[in-house]
Order: sequence, then structure tokens, then C-alpha cells
Amino acid sequence: MACLKKLLYTLFVPPAWVLLLIAIPGFAALIIVFAYGMKNTWLAYASYAATAYATAVICLRLPAMLRRIRIHLRDCPLARRISASSWSMRYHEDMAYRAEVSLYASLVISLLYAIIKLISGILFHSIWLK
Repeated sequence: MACLKKLLYTLFVPPAWVLLLIAIPGFAALIIVFAYGMKNTWLAYASYAATAYATAVICLRLPAMLRRIRIHLRDCPLARRISASSWSMRYHEDMAYRAEVSLYASLVISLLYAIIKLISGILFHSIWLK
């Protein structure tokens, strides 16, 4: 059982250089496959497998990477200054204020999206606008 655990750990948590050695050529081969329409070739299947493996390993490592980034950002002097401000303190402590800020941010994003869709509908002569 310990041998299987070590094998799975080695398989799914490779060193960064091994992951880069697999991911970069795999993604480059994938671009070549799609650019030249080489769908049913050995290069296509090898690049599919390499990129699928690299994506799975990156997704498995993502929580730990994000945790490390969050720790480094928390120690940043700018982040400490921001978290010491009155607005930041209120955002972290007051649930109603946090909900209100989130709702307004969501409203602004939705309005920008609607404006972009309206402009693209006008520019491309959408049937919905006739």
C-alpha cells in the first residue's frame, strides 16, 4: 500500500521541471495539430494525452499554489496598509455592508455587459434590434 501511495504521489505531484517538460511541448504540439488540421495522427493523440495530464496535475496543485500566493500577499506591505483602512475593516466585519458592495459591483458588471451587448447588436445589425 505504501508503494502504491508513493507511486501515485510521484505520478500526480511531479517536480515543476517535469511538469514544464511535459506541458510546454504538449501545448505547442496541440497548437500545431489544430493549426494544420492533423486530427487523427499520433501527434494529436500524444498532445491530447500530454495536455490532459498537465492540466490535471495543475488542477491538483492549484489549491496549494493559491494558498502560497495568499500567504505572500498577506505579508505584502501594501496589503497590510489596505487591510488596516477603515473601509477594509468595515468590509470584513459588517456582513450587510459586504453584501451591499457585492451587489453594487455585480450591478455594474451586468450593466457593462448589457451595454457591450447592445453596442455589438447595433454594430452587427442584430435581428433583435429591428
